[in-house]
Amino acid sequence: MQILSDEDERMHRRGQALPLIALALFTLIGLGALAVDVGYWRYEQRVEQAAADSAAMAGADEIPYVTGTASPNPITVIANRDAATNGFTNGSNNVTVTVNNPPLTGPNAGSTSAVEVIITKSGPTFLSKIFGRTSQQVGARAVASRQNLVRNCIIGLDTSGNAINFNSSTVNIPECGIMSNGSYLSNSSTVTASSIGYATTNGNPSGNTYPKAQPAQAAPVSDPCPTISGCAYLKANPPTSGNCIASPTYTDNSAGLTLSPGRYCAQIIINAGTSPGPVTFSAGVYDLESGMNINSGIPEVDGNGVTFYLNGGSVNFDGTAKMNLVAPSTGNTAGILLFGTSNFTASLNINHGATGPQGAFAGAIYIPNSTLIVDGVLSTWLLVVAHDVVLNSDSSVSDSTNSFPGLTLPAALVE
Repeated sequence: MQILSDEDERMHRRGQALPLIALALFTLIGLGALAVDVGYWRYEQRVEQAAADSAAMAGADEIPYVTGTASPNPITVIANRDAATNGFTNGSNNVTVTVNNPPLTGPNAGSTSAVEVIITKSGPTFLSKIFGRTSQQVGARAVASRQNLVRNCIIGLDTSGNAINFNSSTVNIPECGIMSNGSYLSNSSTVTASSIGYATTNGNPSGNTYPKAQPAQAAPVSDPCPTISGCAYLKANPPTSGNCIASPTYTDNSAGLTLSPGRYCAQIIINAGTSPGPVTFSAGVYDLESGMNINSGIPEVDGNGVTFYLNGGSVNFDGTAKMNLVAPSTGNTAGILLFGTSNFTASLNINHGATGPQGAFAGAIYIPNSTLIVDGVLSTWLLVVAHDVVLNSDSSVSDSTNSFPGLTLPAALVE
């Protein structure tokens, strides 16, 4: 056995560290490649996710306007356009945008109220090229839906006072919300709603019953008129033109009275004598320039497919035995029963008794600059938008459906 000197031993071991250093450098480079490239891929995925979210919501917002089997599908066109706006154009720069309505996978698969958007892009690699990887596909998926979205049925726009005031009343709108842009005040009332919001304070004395949602502070809401086709139509197309129809002053007509739609420049006054008959409004739009008073004692007031355009004066429905006024279900003013312009600032008073087969007041009451005071019944297609909403003793408000003619609900991300 040969014994090496110290110098020979050092010479024998010289160079052994180089492979170890090379191996360590290779590992460090690999880790660096992983960190750099994966970081870039994750950034790219976040950008794609934001674009997919936006495109899915844009596609879902288009759902109410699609009829028939148009080609190309407007939902696909809108979603692709939105994705392109955010930098992902289908078929360009290794980008693929897939739009599915209904979605093909996930919990919303098959739902025609939902839109699925999948964005994939093949991007470059950097340091990981040393391992032979020259590209990496990154993808994102989003689903937006218009299904099962809750709408507000009662909105008080007043930001400085009690925009909502319930006094010994009953509100039964389990599929709808209530929102006060100011304070919410309730006393000895039963309020069943999916949500109850107030922007400032909750003046909530004892004696109230809340079977579902409790009052909670929330952000104020905007005027919903632009999202309701009938309301938006009346704002853009005021019917204040044409000849004035002679406004009746009706008293003690046992045969009843039938009114026709049109422009009434003077106030309509309907009084009851000793044996009054029913009052009937024929279907159409009633342009009331100076308001209307239906006074106590009229046995029945009917109107199916009617819209009252309030452009001044005051409006009172007082003490009738049956009040059956129903908004149109189709057409330009679908769902709108009473529409108040900026000139209508007097309070709207609804004070009537028993309901009839058509469901009392059925349709939207939109009076953003005045106060609604109810001592009666509101029901069906319920939507109340007023500066202030006051429900007094024995008043009743109900809504049997979460649908509303012409209402456009915003899309929401669900996946």
